[in-house]
Amino acid sequence: MEQLLNRLLPKHLTDGMKRLIYIVILTLALLFNGCKKEESDYIKNSSASSWSLREAYLGFAGIEFLENNLIIWEFNGANQLTVLLADTVFNQNIPFSSINEAVYEYTATDSTIVINGQWFNLNLDSNLLSIDQNPALDGILLNFVKND
Repeated sequence: MEQLLNRLLPKHLTDGMKRLIYIVILTLALLFNGCKKEESDYIKNSSASSWSLREAYLGFAGIEFLENNLIIWEFNGANQLTVLLADTVFNQNIPFSSINEAVYEYTATDSTIVINGQWFNLNLDSNLLSIDQNPALDGILLNFVKND
């Protein structure tokens, strides 16, 4: 690599300047090599995690408070989300709550999740899961509790 740099860099540069450029390039290469989006640890490590929707803040469509196990989201290790619904009629504005046992593809990082092409902020705190689409601007906020 040093020989390649010697050919590419102008000849009037001192050896010290060439070494400095070499070190900078090597450092940048190492830094950017570690900059890749990782899938969220909780998603990766959970072969089958189950979450009950408890609160749905739906912007202009209102607020829904639900009991455990009425709407269940099950994440599996194959990047699939299965939504299970009780026999109750739900607010149709709650995302992914219109079809029982529907399966959706998802991808996640530590701070975002994309479900069936829809982007959400993701926040996991122990046994609480929140996803949102900017509720400060009347976007939705869904709060879940982890099922045992």
